[in-house]
This record gives sequence, structure tokens and C-alpha cells, in this order.
Amino acid sequence: MSSLYDLPVGSCTAQLVVSESEAYVAFSIERRPHGPNGEPRVACLLHTTDGGRTWTQMSWRRSVWSQLRHPGFPNWPPEAVIGISVHPRGLTITHRDEHVIFEPGGESLWESTFRGSAWSIRKVRSMDYEGNDNTMAIPQLALDLPPSIRPPNQALQTDVPRPAGAGRG
Repeated sequence: MSSLYDLPVGSCTAQLVVSESEAYVAFSIERRPHGPNGEPRVACLLHTTDGGRTWTQMSWRRSVWSQLRHPGFPNWPPEAVIGISVHPRGLTITHRDEHVIFEPGGESLWESTFRGSAWSIRKVRSMDYEGNDNTMAIPQLALDLPPSIRPPNQALQTDVPRPAGAGRG
């Protein structure tokens, strides 16, 4: 099984170009201090709407309903984002658990959707590492933005402070 920890800290794990001026980029960065289950990484999701002149870090605040429905898992915020999409219902990310000591059935694949100012989460399925998911790895991507979008500052990729709402709940 490939692990998140096979990636160098600060690696780009997902990106989405929405237009010539708007994009989302996800990095897996060092988590200081480590998370409640010892997670050494945390995802950093950046968004620009002005061609990369400014990049804003997305909040990891979960909706109240999401916290009530899934109080103990998945790990939140995610350690790495492996997919980003935009739908009429909101911005959706795909992620999986790496530290899931208490999750029934082991590691799972999740989708989280950002609506308004908070994330709602949905379990997609349990991971099947003895079957279809044997080769599923956290991708390390080369940042590939169009020339009209400036990439985020290197310091943002590796040393972003934890945003408010980045706690477990």
C-alpha cells in the first residue's frame, strides 16, 4: 500500500483550474503540532480568483451536522486532498484516512463539500487494499497552472499556519 508519507512534505496532491483567473491547489504540509492521533501532515487548500496575485487558504471548519453525523472520523482536516471538483452544490474534495484507529472497517475514501462557510462530509466507501485499491497512491503532482495564473508562493506550500477551525471537529 502506498502511503501519504511516501510524499515529500509540501507536495502538490491535487489542483483544479476553473478559469483563466481562478484555481484551487492542494498541498500536503507538515502539521505542527501533530494531530490528535499523531498525524504529521495536514492538507492545505489554496484558492485564487485573481490570476494568482493573491491566494487564500480555505478554512477547514465543518458544519454542525457533519460533526454530529461523523464525530470521530474521518481525520479532520484531511492529511491530503486527492481530488478537487466544482459542482452546483459546492466545491468538493476527495480524501482518504491515514490514521483511523477507531474507524470501523479501517481506512475509507471520503468526499467533503464546501457550501457557504463550512464543509459537509460523506463516506464514499471503505478502501479495499486487497482488491481494487492496491495501487491507489496519493499523487504527487507537478504544479501545472496556465500562464495567466501565478503559482502560490513557495512559503505558502510548506509553512502555512493552521487556519481557525482546523481542529478535529
